[in-house]
Amino acid sequence: MNHYYLYEKTAELDPASYPVRNHYVPNDPLGLVNVAGAGVVAASDDQENARRAVAYLLSPEAQQYLVDQTGEYPVVDGVQPAREYDLVPLESLSPPDVELADLASLEQTEAMLQEVGLL
Repeated sequence: MNHYYLYEKTAELDPASYPVRNHYVPNDPLGLVNVAGAGVVAASDDQENARRAVAYLLSPEAQQYLVDQTGEYPVVDGVQPAREYDLVPLESLSPPDVELADLASLEQTEAMLQEVGLL
């Protein structure tokens, strides 16, 4: 699961009392790094506003908000991860060589998240 789901689930709890932790497993599917992206669709009727939205998401202010409020990793230099999320440095991770397209079953993902109580 994505690391920030744990932060969301435990936001109102004492993390020490919750029996779940994030573990970073090298060269294993458990260590997958899943990158979210944003872009402008060529067929967009309003490319200028779409570009402005993407530029905002990449601004230091928006990045800091995402880091502080959700525990996301920043993608902009100079934005520091919030300490309460205890993120390991992104460059220290060694994810497996996996094609994300091979993991594209939304139905299976939703079923697993429901099974563990995260959805």
